[in-house]
Amino acid sequence: MSEIYFEHHQIGKYFKTVAIDGRTGVEVSISGPIITPQGRREELAYRKLLYVLQKATQ
Repeated sequence: MSEIYFEHHQIGKYFKTVAIDGRTGVEVSISGPIITPQGRREELAYRKLLYVLQKATQ
């Protein structure tokens, strides 16, 4: 697994977290209420990225 980069953006009372695979450049995003802890946001974005990468290899 290559490095994973995270970007965090606040949009009013909501957040957008982007996870980017450093090797392939594939990126996914999630959004939700700003009260969600940053660690949880990164975990969800990471799991979504793994799912997308697995689907691409099938």
